[in-house]
Amino acid sequence: MFNTKKLSSVYALCALCALTANASVVTLGRDGLMSLDYYHSSQNLTPRVIDARPSGGSVEFDVEFPGNSGSDSQMFYGSSLYGGEGSLIIQDISGYSQFQMNFELLGIQGYTAQESETFELWVSPMVHDGDTYKFFPSALVSTAAGSTQASPAMDVSLLAAGIAKKGDMILEIGFELHMDDPTLWPASGAVATLLVTPAAGADQIVPEPVSILLLSYGAMFIMSRKICPKK
Repeated sequence: MFNTKKLSSVYALCALCALTANASVVTLGRDGLMSLDYYHSSQNLTPRVIDARPSGGSVEFDVEFPGNSGSDSQMFYGSSLYGGEGSLIIQDISGYSQFQMNFELLGIQGYTAQESETFELWVSPMVHDGDTYKFFPSALVSTAAGSTQASPAMDVSLLAAGIAKKGDMILEIGFELHMDDPTLWPASGAVATLLVTPAAGADQIVPEPVSILLLSYGAMFIMSRKICPKK
């Protein structure tokens, strides 16, 4: 179900202006990262961003993991057609080859870097294009020396937004993270601080208001996928 808050933003469909592909890589800048506001929770995943703050051109996210069970170990965080403001989904990134961001695990609150070296996280850019989640390849980060940073990138050359290509509408975009071995994390929970930085030299996806026409198209798109099975 769509979030009715989006209906407060009434703009013409020309808001679907495509990014100009001056580079082969597209990324989320600070404003795009700060606009992320939706958790994909079809599996009742419990981790949440409890604070997000700009840090230069980057954003620091404090992610709370309530425990170390399966549902406590993974988070999909993005801008979505299904909820939140959805200010990134109207972009067309079909002219790019890769979607990339830089991740750095700054620390685990209450633990020294050495104490938390076994608290490893897999991080990845994430796009949901209407068929399935695409969040590969993931990269491993930890507080161990030399392992705190990673720059995973995913192939987006076949993805598009809006009405560029039937079946390839971007429904969610953001990032995914999950514990490498949940049993090595505290059963009582932990808060990880993650610095996310746009890829250097890449074009940045800029948040845009969502139009009613786009929402109408999105509704018809989803209904058509439910009514008309693939051959």
